[in-house]
Amino acid sequence: MKKPHTQVKVAVLPKCDYCKQNGVDRDAKYDAKVSIATYWANMCQGHFDLYGIGLGLGIGQELVLDVPSSTTKLPSTQGLLDDMKQRRS
Repeated sequence: MKKPHTQVKVAVLPKCDYCKQNGVDRDAKYDAKVSIATYWANMCQGHFDLYGIGLGLGIGQELVLDVPSSTTKLPSTQGLLDDMKQRRS
């Protein structure tokens, strides 16, 4: 069983803050406290291995992409589209 507070679901994975500084476009896998400073950062696996201090409440979380299943019903936008069409008329 996983330790509590070690994962968080996100709709979109942010980019790794350290990779961005070097012009690299890489998804982050962790949002965690940094060992060499007092701030937190979004980090890819490599940077988490270098600078992360662990996972858990107040330390860091693994970012898990929350992909809606095919059975998940999304809200209908039909009413909004109909309203927009009427306003244009």
